[in-house]
Amino acid sequence: MLNFCEKRDPKKLKRTRAWIEFQNCMNRAGEEEEKLDSVITGLQLISSSITKTTDTDMEQGSAHRANKFIGPIPDKEISVKIPNISRNKGCGSWIKSSREISIKAGKGRTCCRCNQAVGHNKRSCPQNN
Repeated sequence: MLNFCEKRDPKKLKRTRAWIEFQNCMNRAGEEEEKLDSVITGLQLISSSITKTTDTDMEQGSAHRANKFIGPIPDKEISVKIPNISRNKGCGSWIKSSREISIKAGKGRTCCRCNQAVGHNKRSCPQNN
């Protein structure tokens, strides 16, 4: 299983091992001030040696760290244009159901005497004469 972890991400494994070693040192030091002072001086020595070797990397700062993850930002000027206006509320018709169509195009009122829907009723039907 250890070989499997090393193949996957060796940097993460080394970072985990370093953190475990630090925790072990702190546990061994306990509450004794002399041991805690020796841990602090050891960490300061390690920190100073790391900063000496990475001074060139630190000069570039956080932009260099961001470029590793995101990629460099292009130097050309970015122009933001106004988007095209679109109407998205109440600007279209819906698909009418068959029930809605049948109600709108209904038969309408018819004359009960001649059974025609021509705008007259039984009293005003031309067949009354």
